[in-house]
Amino acid sequence: MANSLPPVRWREQLLQWTAPPPEDADSAPSSADGWRQHADRFRAVNQVMRGREEPFIRFLSPWLSPDISVIDVGAGGGRFTAPLAERARAVVAVEPSAGMREVLAEAVAGRSNVRIVPRPWPNALADVQPADLVVSANVAYDVPDLAPFIQALDQAARHFAALFLTLTHPVGAMAPLWRQFRGWTVPSGPTYLDAAAVAFHLGLPVNVTLVPVQPTLVFPDWDAALALYRHRLGLRPDAQRDVELQAALAPMMAEEAERLVVRPRERHAAVIWWEKG
Repeated sequence: MANSLPPVRWREQLLQWTAPPPEDADSAPSSADGWRQHADRFRAVNQVMRGREEPFIRFLSPWLSPDISVIDVGAGGGRFTAPLAERARAVVAVEPSAGMREVLAEAVAGRSNVRIVPRPWPNALADVQPADLVVSANVAYDVPDLAPFIQALDQAARHFAALFLTLTHPVGAMAPLWRQFRGWTVPSGPTYLDAAAVAFHLGLPVNVTLVPVQPTLVFPDWDAALALYRHRLGLRPDAQRDVELQAALAPMMAEEAERLVVRPRERHAAVIWWEKG
């Protein structure tokens, strides 16, 4: 792998992220749309971030104005789509998951300048017109074939394109839990530097800027937190093990306004960006 080209190295590392199957088959997603089960969590993120200025949006501010167009690739629940729509003339939100599109539609309800395209990227490139800005946030670690994904971002962008992602794979935040409760050691890569290397390999004039991370995962109580982490780890409900799981989660949690807030594992996220022309 050491001598692989960046797109191959990215794919090889990403395909190592195969977690053990759930202990109980009933814990597996019942729908082909694996993101639907996360809809409520994304709604909660939108609630938490409402009224706050996202560091990623603050970074994009010099390129945003009321007369520009934006494509938000992998828009998810609309965490970034909604604030982009407040600052741009038009936003196309590309989101293949029906479950996420429901949350996205709620987030941008009443905004006539947002169009939702229900297709994966880069297939959706055929359904969109080029835009001034093209962004994709928190998607790259779900894309084994990153080179054509980035090439399509560049093709759709008239002036500016950006990838926003955590410094390391987001599942890595649970590495100690996976090791303790399932005996799985998570891989060490890829990282944002590997993503930047793919863009550089494609000949793009790539820049990397680190921006602060804000906590977004919030729970009303420990029961809700344990339920989510049991699901993520594929654990059966077990009273004694829940005690151990809560003890393992406690250092990650902070009590804030009668809620449990998960402290970010990393202090920064990365924006991989380039300007056209």
